[in-house]
Amino acid sequence: ALTFLLVTLVRFGLLKDAAISDDEHTYAFMGQLFASGRVYVPSLPPELRPFLDNQFIINNGKMYGMYFPGHPVALALGERLHLMAWIPTLSATLTVALAFAVSRRIFGLRTAMLTLPLLLVSPFFLFSSATLLAHSTAAVLLMAFLYCVLRVKERPEALGWWIGAAMALSWATLTRPFSSPIFAAPWLFWLAGDLWRRRSGRAWAGGGLFCLLGAGALALLLLYQYTLSGSPFV
Repeated sequence: ALTFLLVTLVRFGLLKDAAISDDEHTYAFMGQLFASGRVYVPSLPPELRPFLDNQFIINNGKMYGMYFPGHPVALALGERLHLMAWIPTLSATLTVALAFAVSRRIFGLRTAMLTLPLLLVSPFFLFSSATLLAHSTAAVLLMAFLYCVLRVKERPEALGWWIGAAMALSWATLTRPFSSPIFAAPWLFWLAGDLWRRRSGRAWAGGGLFCLLGAGALALLLLYQYTLSGSPFV
């Protein structure tokens, strides 16, 4: 509750509920596009295009945002509920809850209690969560991935936690495709080593399902890029 309150105070009291960067305008544009069931709209005639030019929006016959689709998908869900501007605030609030749960499973309750005030005195955490930037979406997804990894470690035969970890990491990678895999790499190596030692058939099935879902997310990204640019790698 305090996280929700502080982020809201920053958003309205300091940032005046206004975008502070072109990035936010682009993310909002992409979220509205996705909410309408489209990933691009046709550009206006050439003589009118300069009036809508933006450094982060492609406007070459197709008009679409240049960023990866993970965060706009979250904003699109909010747009359909008329709550787009609240998605980062809600993500930050859930991030704190997940951070507490992760700390408790790794270090115990006393250390987990320290997680809460440390997050709440982080200016970067509060200020980025008061904007439409992608940081809050990536944070909650990576924290969800980490929580699922810890649950997999406890019960590697539980396929649901494998699915949760795969979906959270895939969505996070589609949101911030460089920082997310770097964050996940040591946890994945740790999980792979544990999986190798156990040699459990059901656990191996979970690992295979994790890889399959990750490959599916990559295929979706390549299809998205092909639809926009004509090349899956652009």
